[in-house]
Amino acid sequence: MNTNYEKKEYSFKDSAQVFLFAILMPQIIGLIFLICIVALANIFNVNYEVITENLITKIITLFLAQVGFIIVFFVYNKFKRINFFTATKMNIKVSLKQAGIIVLIAAASLFLFSPLINLIDYVISLTGYSASTTLPVDFRTVGGFIVGLISLAVLPAVFEELIFRGIVYTGLQKKFGVKFAVIFSAILFALMHTSVQQTFYQVIIGVILAYVFYLTGSLLATIILHFANNFIIIVMNVITGGAESDISFVSMGDYISVIFMTILGVIAVFILIEFLKKITEKKQQKEKIEQEHFNTSAPLQILEEVDSDSNENSIYTRYLVTGVIIAVLLWIFDFISYLT
Repeated sequence: MNTNYEKKEYSFKDSAQVFLFAILMPQIIGLIFLICIVALANIFNVNYEVITENLITKIITLFLAQVGFIIVFFVYNKFKRINFFTATKMNIKVSLKQAGIIVLIAAASLFLFSPLINLIDYVISLTGYSASTTLPVDFRTVGGFIVGLISLAVLPAVFEELIFRGIVYTGLQKKFGVKFAVIFSAILFALMHTSVQQTFYQVIIGVILAYVFYLTGSLLATIILHFANNFIIIVMNVITGGAESDISFVSMGDYISVIFMTILGVIAVFILIEFLKKITEKKQQKEKIEQEHFNTSAPLQILEEVDSDSNENSIYTRYLVTGVIIAVLLWIFDFISYLT
């Protein structure tokens, strides 16, 4: 019997197509928004800068990328008739213990790897790259904080996870296995941001997000981690007032501290993930016993299965490669545009 939603899992084909669309859609929406701004400037006979500096315009720009992801996610699933709630594993619950460990992983990753990211940013700045970290909205106001919370924490945590762990990682895992999927999906996640300044941390957090998804089998786990990470960044922005820090490395001690904090970060995240693994195993064992008691199907098992469907090899690999090429070009454009 046909239903509106027939498919309950994603394939490599889905991950390749969705990644390409996720790269293109925010750029298309951004271009449309730019055209609208130019048109308004001409209609009201005002300078282009007057409209771009307007608070409403700045707020809208914060939401453009997420609007693109929302469109891609819902339209794709509707068109392909996929039950995304099941396919993305949003239906797999997370216990309070798991959630607590996940928040600690987010905090440890952000604070302990910050010196390494600062060092990388400093090295990049030596090339002349100088991107501003000033945000368009003052998060110290109530309205600004709410706007920042929704646009930079809530929406990215939900829709970037739906796309990059729920679809992209899942399809890559079926095609190439867990190890490749964890690393490559993190690279794609970093490229999606098309920002040189964010690249290295996005790869790190992308690896952690993908592995937590693999470990727990629940997209809710990565949504919590993603939200906690971004929420902490917003709070730190409020505390510092959004001021740009002048970071430099002039002594051997500066570099030694980076090495020390990075090692500490690796150890801390490893220990926390081991805790999460044990808690998850106990939770799955409990669920298995309960399901066997009620004579239902076996609980979700996180398997490293490789999708061997050769029919999806060529054309959908081209989709993925095309998306990567576009993302890399946008990344290069970001680098060139901020050269001083």
